[in-house]
Amino acid sequence: MSLLQEIRDTGATTAWCPVRGGKTTIAVGTKDGAGGGGQTFEDYGGELALFELDLNKDGAQPKQVAKTEASTRFSCLAWGSKGPSGAGIIAGGMQNGAINVWDPKALTKPLATISKHKSKVNSLQFNPHSATGHLLATGASD
Repeated sequence: MSLLQEIRDTGATTAWCPVRGGKTTIAVGTKDGAGGGGQTFEDYGGELALFELDLNKDGAQPKQVAKTEASTRFSCLAWGSKGPSGAGIIAGGMQNGAINVWDPKALTKPLATISKHKSKVNSLQFNPHSATGHLLATGASD
């Protein structure tokens, strides 16, 4: 396996954009052990960033195209193909047990926050079948 591109200085969970026809985009949610600049997560929570990757150009660097802050750290991310803007939908499993849902075209604030778990969300996955791609499975220790 070869290294194509690298996003440095972040401990993160990632999710690829599943929507075809656009640029290759990856979501990055900061996790434990990240947070450069001398700050810790206890200072500001987590961060969700979107990066566009040009995989056809040697030496190209990832380009950050959007970013937002979250009140707590991410433990996992999932990017589903169905969403209000046609760019899919991003779900973040948070350390505090919440699931935040964002429209990738409007990251300023979550579309929804779902509070079903009492402990950190360990896993998220959207259903891969097109007819039911809006369904999200979640897992936690509770």
